[in-house]
Amino acid sequence: SFAPNARSTETITVTTQTLDAALAQLGSPRIDILKIDVEGAEPIVLRGMKETIKHSPTMHIFTEVYPRSMSKLGESALSYLQTLASLGFSLSVIDEKTCALIPVQDLEAFVQDFPSGESFKNIYGIKKS
Repeated sequence: SFAPNARSTETITVTTQTLDAALAQLGSPRIDILKIDVEGAEPIVLRGMKETIKHSPTMHIFTEVYPRSMSKLGESALSYLQTLASLGFSLSVIDEKTCALIPVQDLEAFVQDFPSGESFKNIYGIKKS
């Protein structure tokens, strides 16, 4: 995890690269489907892929929203979802029990009513045309 952990004092330094930078080396291809599951660092990943999103008009994103882990990294679940929406994504919760997509109409209410017993929710986003 990128978040500080009280049980471990070990630090590992790794080199990272944004998705935009990595794909620029490949000629900035269009991306149709993307899964983001990085234990609360999703907003950080999103900031590094805005050009990719701009050049991918039919992108589908599967992402995890994990408010506790996001806040440990100084990030906000609401801000993350609002950014996705502002980038043109229509968002739905993936209901694991019924295998249904439930549209998220009110982002603030969704984050405020986040079930206390659940640590994360999977979200499906499709770029609106």
